[in-house]
Amino acid sequence: NESDIFINQQIEKLKAEAELLEREQNPGTTDVAQPEFISGLIEEKYQTVTSLIAKNDLAVLAEERRNFQSLLVIYQIVIKKETDYNDRIDALNKEIAALEKKRSEPIDEITVSDSGYFVSYVDGYESILSTDSVEEITAQQIKEIVENDGYNSGRVSKSAVGKLISGYKWNIVGLADIDDAVFNLGDEVKVKLASTPDTVTAKIENIIKTDEPTESIVVLSCEKLNYNLVQYRTERMEIILNDFTGIKVPRSAIRFNKQNEIGVYILQGQRVSFKKLDVIFECDEYMLSKETADSDYVSLYDDVIIKGEISPEILNKTEETTAETEYTDVPETTAGTSEESQSKKTEGTSGDDDNE
Repeated sequence: NESDIFINQQIEKLKAEAELLEREQNPGTTDVAQPEFISGLIEEKYQTVTSLIAKNDLAVLAEERRNFQSLLVIYQIVIKKETDYNDRIDALNKEIAALEKKRSEPIDEITVSDSGYFVSYVDGYESILSTDSVEEITAQQIKEIVENDGYNSGRVSKSAVGKLISGYKWNIVGLADIDDAVFNLGDEVKVKLASTPDTVTAKIENIIKTDEPTESIVVLSCEKLNYNLVQYRTERMEIILNDFTGIKVPRSAIRFNKQNEIGVYILQGQRVSFKKLDVIFECDEYMLSKETADSDYVSLYDDVIIKGEISPEILNKTEETTAETEYTDVPETTAGTSEESQSKKTEGTSGDDDNE
């Protein structure tokens, strides 16, 4: 379990320190060492370690840190600051023995030929759905996998304890009723997953026509992988092609002025004024106007008139009106998708380069 893993890591760390102290206090090492020479090496290693930390280069930092520590151990004995490290070695061995009593012995040991990220779950599709064969999958196969809820019991070995995933890159393959003008190869899209809170960015790699005129296979690639994403083979996903941010105005408030400019009438105190819209998105219920500092355009929290007759006599005059109003008090981040690029929902399967 997690506690055993932590204990094993601590034991390895303590053993490494004890071995280093034992090795470097050996008279064969310390008797021939010159203080000036060792001091110079210490300064050099110190500069190396600080440089690696500054560059956030952790690949060789652990090894260089051990070398630095080794030189300090030798130097302490050479300048007779220490005679040996036997007391420290004994303390380390006692700590190691105490930790070994706390850890559990493993049930079994399994050796694998490759390294990777271990996932303690298999579904039987590991050898079928791979990134190498992603272009060969058929619509019928996708439907069968979805129908099986992503679990092929006939191919799950009883001895399987999990799988290794060799990298972060994986594919999403799904069926969608799409228009070729909507999806473009190479486009990046956002994918929302039904079973997890994760939203990932994916790239459209291919669109494959099927025998059904309203059905296509969409192939996407993604380079984000975490615990939630490896738990499910099939997902219901929503692909977001575009999103927009602006001021949300209900269609019932939309008007045109004498210059045929689109906008809304607002109340400023008791004065009625016309504010233009810079429309960046529209649907049946509302429009989104681009947020701008220009006072001629509608802005957040304007008191927008949504019903009532506005006569030319009172427009821009300080007179009362009987019009109903509504505040545009929606968040600045109100977003929507255009009719040509609305979110598409698709059922599909994910394929990764993992091995049972």
